[in-house]
Amino acid sequence: PEREREGEDAPPTPTSVNYHFTRQCNYKCGFCFHTAKTSFVLPLEEAKRGLAMLKEAGMEKINFSGGEPFLQDRGEFVGKLVQFCKQELELPSVSIVSNGSLIRKQWFEKYGEYLDILAISCDSFDEDVNVLIGRHQGKKNHVENLHKLRQWCRDHAVAFKINSVINRFNVEEDMNDQIKALNPVRWKV
Repeated sequence: PEREREGEDAPPTPTSVNYHFTRQCNYKCGFCFHTAKTSFVLPLEEAKRGLAMLKEAGMEKINFSGGEPFLQDRGEFVGKLVQFCKQELELPSVSIVSNGSLIRKQWFEKYGEYLDILAISCDSFDEDVNVLIGRHQGKKNHVENLHKLRQWCRDHAVAFKINSVINRFNVEEDMNDQIKALNPVRWKV
């Protein structure tokens, strides 16, 4: 968490929080530091209580991540947390980082109004490279899925970001045209 100090004795203020509520993921990216050593996830009400305590301590921004946040209860768990943070805690910024493979249109229809930012991991626009990296989606095309997610974000007024990890498999790939076509508010490399 970010820490601000008004004086020497002032406690740290967690203004921006990354909440990795699960370590489980449906991908096996070779460079990822999140490994599913445990499947434990706090029960929803305990998670909400912890978030309320963080809000009382000064939290203004929350980012839900993992692992893959949409694995838990088919996205309902993270959806309920997003709704709670926006509706009950009235946080000005609520975001999710996801690989995007499990997000459904119905999720946006139910929870989209409570989400400010969706960041999707995209390390390549070449399906063969995605397989090498560990971002294989079976029959699903990663690029087509990105465009669907982008449109759903537009439809629900959710800011769309892309996160890319440059590695030995994609270091020579020029992603500029594809990124321009998706037009994210931010491309984090």
